[in-house]
Amino acid sequence: VFIWTKNMNRGGSQGFDKHITIFSPQGRLFQVEYAFNASKNFGATCIALKGNDCICAIINKKVTETPEESDLNASFLNLGEYSGAVCTGFPGDHQIQIQDILFEVIDFHKTFYYNIPIEELAKRISNRNQTFTQQAFMRPLGVKTIILGIDEEMGPQLFKCDPSGFYSSHLACAIGEKETEISNYLRKKIKLNSEKPNSSFVTVSNTISILQHVLKTDMKATDITVVLSAKGKYKFQCLKEEEVDRCLAFLGSKIV
Repeated sequence: VFIWTKNMNRGGSQGFDKHITIFSPQGRLFQVEYAFNASKNFGATCIALKGNDCICAIINKKVTETPEESDLNASFLNLGEYSGAVCTGFPGDHQIQIQDILFEVIDFHKTFYYNIPIEELAKRISNRNQTFTQQAFMRPLGVKTIILGIDEEMGPQLFKCDPSGFYSSHLACAIGEKETEISNYLRKKIKLNSEKPNSSFVTVSNTISILQHVLKTDMKATDITVVLSAKGKYKFQCLKEEEVDRCLAFLGSKIV
C-alpha cells in the first residue's frame, strides 16, 4: 500500500494518461488535456464575432505543404440558410466531428420537421464529445467546433464546443493555433455590455482587424476564408475575394 501511495504522489502524467477514466491526484484527465493541445497544434486559427444582426467567422489559412492538407486543418459546414459550423483540429477527428454534426442536423429535422436550433445542436455535439471522456479504451476528439448562425427569435448565436464536452455562448471567440492569444485580446477589448457592430461590413472588418492585430501581420484576401450570415441579407456563405478586399482596404492600418 505504501508503494502504491508513493507512486500516486509523483508529479507529471506517469501512469495517469493510459486510460481516459483515470484521474491524477490533482484531479486532471490528461487525455482530455492532450485533446485540447491537438486541437491547437493541428488546427488553423479561426475567430468568430457577433454583430447586431449578423455573425461572421474567419479562418486564417494555415501554411502547409499542399492545398489538400490545408483543407484538412479546418473547414466550414453549411447547416441551413443562416447557420453553420467551423471545425478545426486533428484531421481524422475533424472528419468525425463533421459527420456527427451532419447526423444530428438530419436526425432532428427528420424527427421534428424543422431545422435544429443552434444551441440545441451545440448541446448535442457536446454530449457526444463528453461520452468520449467516460469510457475506457476510447479517447476524446482532438478538435474544437464553433456553431454559429441567426436564430429567428434570439438573433445572432455563437457557441464553442471543446473536447471535454463543455459548450459555451460568446460575443466573440476563437479556436485553433492562436486561440489563447486571441482570447486574451478579446477579454481586454470586448465586455459583456459592449455595443455590437451595426452592419455586416463593420462586423467583418472588425473581425479581420482583431486577427491582424494578434497575428501581427497584414492580411490578404487569399490568406483567409470569411463566412458571413445576416438575416435577410446574407445567407450562410463564404465571401468573395473582392468583398474581402473592400474590407481590407477600409481597414488600412486601423486596429479595433
